[in-house]
Amino acid sequence: MWLLRPVVAAVGLLIGSGIAAPRAAAADAPAAAAADAQKVSAGAEAIRKGDFSTALRLFNEAYAISQNPKLHYNIAVAYEGLGRITAAYEEFGRFLAEAVNVPAEFRAEAQRRKDKLRVKLASVRLADAPAGATVSIDGQPRGRTPIVEELVVAAGTHTITIERPGAVAISKSFDAPAGATVDVSAAPAPPAVAAAPPPAPMTAPAPVSGSAAVVVATAPAAATRAGEGPVRLGLGVGVGSWVSGAPGRSPASVALSLEGTARAVRFGQSTTLHLGAKLGWAPLPDNGSSDSFFAAMAEGRLESLLGGDRMLMFASLAAGPLVISGLSADSSLLRAGVTAQEVGTLYTIEVAPSVGLEFALSDATALFAALSGSLAPLKSEWFSDSLAARFELGAGFAVRL
Repeated sequence: MWLLRPVVAAVGLLIGSGIAAPRAAAADAPAAAAADAQKVSAGAEAIRKGDFSTALRLFNEAYAISQNPKLHYNIAVAYEGLGRITAAYEEFGRFLAEAVNVPAEFRAEAQRRKDKLRVKLASVRLADAPAGATVSIDGQPRGRTPIVEELVVAAGTHTITIERPGAVAISKSFDAPAGATVDVSAAPAPPAVAAAPPPAPMTAPAPVSGSAAVVVATAPAAATRAGEGPVRLGLGVGVGSWVSGAPGRSPASVALSLEGTARAVRFGQSTTLHLGAKLGWAPLPDNGSSDSFFAAMAEGRLESLLGGDRMLMFASLAAGPLVISGLSADSSLLRAGVTAQEVGTLYTIEVAPSVGLEFALSDATALFAALSGSLAPLKSEWFSDSLAARFELGAGFAVRL
């Protein structure tokens, strides 16, 4: 036995020729040994040239002649050069397990390379496999159960197949992270549960006359229910009079309001609290002036169903800033002697309570009628009264969203 040390350092040590052919007949032994030595030498030369495919073929042919386990080392080096790290790892393992009387440097080098390859591979541990089954991974046979040797695969996704005569083949896919040990069960997957067939279509029975006639009841349509939508938008028109601020001198006038509220709290099945905002406008036509009251208010609204589902009663309270514009010196709101240069637009606070009824036309629309009030303190020395008060009767249309 002699050793070859290739010129290329990455290849490392190779086991050389000089291997006897134990299985050849005595007369054929010299010829077999010569052929073996020739193939090993040619394989080593191919390794030096970087021709790993030719080297692998020659080393396998030499192994077929001599069956010497020391050649597993050379075969592993060729596999490693081809990038087939799984096969290289297994060949290094066979060398370490089977070869005897090997120089220590070869055994140490084989172990080092095997350990270096292991971190790039994953180990597969097969469980629940019946005895005598053939195991293949990615279509490549890997042995029969029970498998004693370590099953290693490159990192990635693989498919393992377990086949046994007279049984259905079992195939499973698994992910194998580098450096990990993956447990794969060979037990067959439980049978799929068949979905229940769809129910047979219902067919109407033939009409029956006489006393045996059957009356089929149909579900009543859902009744319209007042106050169902959580968001309410309302537009109202009212007619009212000022009872303070311009007593006895202001005729009835029209007022407009626009409000939007959203359900905040529900009390039981019939009462809800809404919160939102309200805009209002009312004129004060007197003495030819064009006094106008604009209000932007926050509003709280309490609703409660009455008896049936289509009618509800509500009470609301709104409060916010009030803008009085268009004032002239002869406005009935002002004290006598106030000049036109002193007036224009004034600001105060308005509080507006309201009670009324709302009737649902549908789940989304309703009509309402309300009695409303408006109170605004007038503290300025310009006004004839300290409080402007108005009451009005109004109606409108509401939308529920």
